Formats: sequence, structure tokens, C-alpha cells
Amino acid sequence: MPEDVIAGKFKGILADHEIERFWLWNEIGDDFVEPAEWCGEAVAKLAVGLFVGGKSGECMDYDQHVIVPKSSAKRNGALRASYSKSLP
Repeated sequence: MPEDVIAGKFKGILADHEIERFWLWNEIGDDFVEPAEWCGEAVAKLAVGLFVGGKSGECMDYDQHVIVPKSSAKRNGALRASYSKSLP
């Protein structure tokens, strides 16, 4: 994780919830972050039409656009749910 974000140097520039997300990711470690190859594969498949994806201009998580392994999707979903509950 970017050390300057973790140290709070971007407070007032980034939204507080964005900074909190980086703190959380830093605590959890690499288990929470999707591997780069998932992103590359998803973008490539969306670009050539192998997956429909969301509406134009809509932002979605990878696992909403493409199929990911069940174990990873379940783990990431549980982590997202626990993070959402921790927000004020």
C-alpha cells in the first residue's frame, strides 16, 4: 500500500472513506487485493466481447463483470461485507 496514504498525507485530498479503505487493505494484506492477472483477463475479455459487462459508464467490481473462482469470490465478498459493517 502507498505509505503516504497510510501515513495520512493525503487527508483533505482523498475522501476519508478512501483513506480508510487503504488502511484496511494494509491491515489485511495481499489476500484482499485481486491478482493483476484477473484485471488484465477481465479487461481483455470485455474488450473483445467475451463478456457483456455493465452498462456504458457504469463502474463495477471484476467479479460482477466476469466469473471468478468460487473460493476467491466468497472470500472477497466476506471481506467486503465485514468492511462495509465497519464504516460509520
